[in-house]
Amino acid sequence: MQLINKILYVKKNSKFFIKEEILDKPLTSQYTIKVLRSSICSSDMNRVFNKGAYFYPISLGHEFSGEIIDQSPNLKNSKVFKIGDKVSVFPLIPCFKCLNCRSKKFNYCNNYDYYGSRRNGSFSKYINVYEWNLHKINQLEIKYSSLIEPIAVAFESIKKVISIKKNKKILIIGSGFIGSVICKILSSKLKKSDLYIIDRNATKLENLKKISTIINNDIKNVSKIKFLPQFDYILDASSAPNTIGLLIEKLNYDGNLIILSNHFKENILKSSQTSLILRKNLNITGCWNSDFKGMGKTWEKAIRFIQKESNFLNKIVYGPIKLDEIPYYFNCLSKKQKNKKFFNPQKIIINNETS
Repeated sequence: MQLINKILYVKKNSKFFIKEEILDKPLTSQYTIKVLRSSICSSDMNRVFNKGAYFYPISLGHEFSGEIIDQSPNLKNSKVFKIGDKVSVFPLIPCFKCLNCRSKKFNYCNNYDYYGSRRNGSFSKYINVYEWNLHKINQLEIKYSSLIEPIAVAFESIKKVISIKKNKKILIIGSGFIGSVICKILSSKLKKSDLYIIDRNATKLENLKKISTIINNDIKNVSKIKFLPQFDYILDASSAPNTIGLLIEKLNYDGNLIILSNHFKENILKSSQTSLILRKNLNITGCWNSDFKGMGKTWEKAIRFIQKESNFLNKIVYGPIKLDEIPYYFNCLSKKQKNKKFFNPQKIIINNETS
């Protein structure tokens, strides 16, 4: 039986179109997934509006979950997955050959592929996905199941905060989805007076004021805010241009800067800021993607977070919207306005079953 797939593509000129295509049969070691939930990542904005995709037209979407409805012949006797299983998808497809893959550091792969980035993603009705990339979620309510991947990234970044000791000061840059989740996770380990988050979006900060010290300001003014202390850890989830040097200035001796967001514009360091890296013995590290099928168990932690923190997620997530509505909401996010009102939620989820 042939399936007709409904796919939302974006063209290089930021224009969307929907196309119906016959779905290919799953290749060796692939399952056919009926996509149940997807979500929009901030990195998708660059692909839509700044010509940031690897190719066009492309179907975006790398945060998603679904139900297995078909399988390649070699998987018919699989004891891991079966037809009807609900699954979440790790979007990175490793090469399994490089040194990092052989060390099971798959998120460090040197020659990876990627759903919704280097190949078509989940803004569609169906998608074929390799068995290796699936994580079973039969016991998880489907509502927020597309959020496992970005929440896992939040847990991955917190690994860099090796040991949280008393009176250590932590600053989170950006109260988008991952920044907000990091704030919520750390709030259980830190006093409100030791956990800071800065953003120029007062609406987003409102949801975090009970668990952290909120700073409603532009990150570019961070050095001018007199009451701010020096920080032991700064987690940058903002991608704001020319701000890395400012964050270096706000770090304490032996301080740690953890960069989570892709920076699509220049970050130029002054010579004085470079000197501070040396003189303060600073540690600057990145966090891209999450551990999957390794020792970190970040996906298991993300699932437990969703089960425990549904009330928190209710406050910071918008939707679900329909697949057909995605272009409209990208436009709303670009203008930061919907129905003449300010609009910039931490995350938008999509119900791919409706259109």
